[in-house]
Amino acid sequence: MDDEGPISLADATCVLRRALFALVVGDVGALELFTEDVIGDSIVLCVRSRTELEYQLLDRAGALSNVEFDLDRVLMGAPDTVVASWRVAGVHTGEVLFNEDVFFAPTGRTIRVSMTTRVRFRQHRIAAFRTSYDGEDLLDQLRGGPSQPDGR
Repeated sequence: MDDEGPISLADATCVLRRALFALVVGDVGALELFTEDVIGDSIVLCVRSRTELEYQLLDRAGALSNVEFDLDRVLMGAPDTVVASWRVAGVHTGEVLFNEDVFFAPTGRTIRVSMTTRVRFRQHRIAAFRTSYDGEDLLDQLRGGPSQPDGR
């Protein structure tokens, strides 16, 4: 892999497969895939450095079990920019803390989310990413979905 030129679609797909899965399961072993000054945004993740990302990953490690991950599509945009569509499912069996202030005890619920992530690479590492949900978001599922009319 030549780090000097623009990242190829094949290389971007390989990096994204590992990096996006790491964001879901809290795998700090994938931190080398991100630049030191990475910027990341989503409903459950806001980071402005690789150090902040490391703390966020540690806060979600072990939260899901029986994880199924599918990287559905990766499309190349401008040089070093890609858009990835992906899905994840897993059982919420461990504690999780999002953005240092939103805590969820294990619920035992099966969580299923579909997402789209726009990624900018620099020297074949992820320099910025922004994730949006393509349906019911993770927080709604962890909370148990919308309240029923009778308050449940």
